[in-house]
Amino acid sequence: MATVTSKHSGLRGTNERTVEFLAVRAGHQQFAVPTPRVREVMQLQRLVIVPSMPSYAKGMITTHGTFVPVVDLAARLGFPERRPTHRTCIVVVRTESQTVGDSRLIGLLVDAVSDILVLRPSDIIEAQNSTGRTITAKCRRKRAVKTVLDVDTLVPAC
Repeated sequence: MATVTSKHSGLRGTNERTVEFLAVRAGHQQFAVPTPRVREVMQLQRLVIVPSMPSYAKGMITTHGTFVPVVDLAARLGFPERRPTHRTCIVVVRTESQTVGDSRLIGLLVDAVSDILVLRPSDIIEAQNSTGRTITAKCRRKRAVKTVLDVDTLVPAC
């Protein structure tokens, strides 16, 4: 089985013709997270509140014996906060520091997880002049366009 790599952090597919993403919804918009970075998707659970965290950092959870900060993706991207629903969940992703060379886990609080996208590299459009470093590209599938998130720069060290 061949592996595809790209300049997108962590993009990898199962053969030379595809790249996989987890499609999530936050703030009425669709986003794509590279599946090699996704550790798990879990139901919303009680968060431990930590004082002096940024407003988008909602607290901490413990998963597999590791403390993981949870970030409201919509709030982090400047969208208004929404009430949790039965579809609200936490996507635990692995991030890598470009300067230190270590990795850590971050929980992304999202409105819903909708799909696994299997895309060809031609479906991925590099971001031009994106506002901030949290977006690496756009991907299109049929008529839908999703924003590819750069999980390494989405959240500064918590």
